Amino acid sequence: VSFKLLDYVDNQPGFKRMSIRAPSVGVVTPVGERWSLEGSAVTDAISGASPAYYSVVDSAQRIDERRNAGDARLTRHWSHSSASLGVAISSEPDYRSRVVSTGASFQTPDRNTTFSLAAGHAEDRILPLRRGVRVESHKRVTDVLLGVTQVLTPVDIVQLNLTHAYGRGDYNDPYKLFDKRPDVRRQTAVLARWNHHFRGPEATLRLSAR
Repeated sequence: VSFKLLDYVDNQPGFKRMSIRAPSVGVVTPVGERWSLEGSAVTDAISGASPAYYSVVDSAQRIDERRNAGDARLTRHWSHSSASLGVAISSEPDYRSRVVSTGASFQTPDRNTTFSLAAGHAEDRILPLRRGVRVESHKRVTDVLLGVTQVLTPVDIVQLNLTHAYGRGDYNDPYKLFDKRPDVRRQTAVLARWNHHFRGPEATLRLSAR
C-alpha cells in the first residue's frame, strides 16, 4: 500500500494564480499463487484564477475543478511469462476518459532476456462549457509497445522500447478562440536505458535517451 500527496502553488506578487492538491493511494496484492492485482486512485483539486487575456491580471477568471481517476490491473504469472489486462477511468466536469490495455512479457530460460509487448485504447469525451452551453466532441487513441530488456553482466542491464500511437478526434483547445489543429496525430518514440551498478560505493548509474 502506498500513499502520495502533491501540493502545488503558483503565484506572482499580489496575485495567487493556481493551487493544486492531489492525494493518491495505490495497492498491490497477490491473488492466489499465480495472480496479482494492482490498483490506484487519485483526486485532483484545482482552484485559482487564470487571466483570459495574456498576462492581464484584471481579466483573471475563477477556476474551481476536481478530477477523479482510478485504474486497476490483473496479471497472470507463469514461470517465464506473464499476461495482464487493465482498465482506467478519469472524470472531470469537461473531460471523461476510459482506457483499456493489455500486455504480456516473455523470458528466456536463463531469465537474462525479457521481451515485452503491450497495447492500449482510450476513448475520450470532451465536454467544454462555452457561453453556458456544453459542446461535445470525441477523441480516440490507440497505442502499441514492443520492448526488450537484456542483462549484459551481473552489474549491467539495458532496455530498448519502441512505441507507436495513433489518435483521431478533437485535439483543439476548447477554451482558446480560433484554435484549430489537425484531427489526426501519429507519434513514434524509441526509448533506450542502461543501468550500471558500482559495487564499491553500492551506487547505481541510470542513463536513458528518448
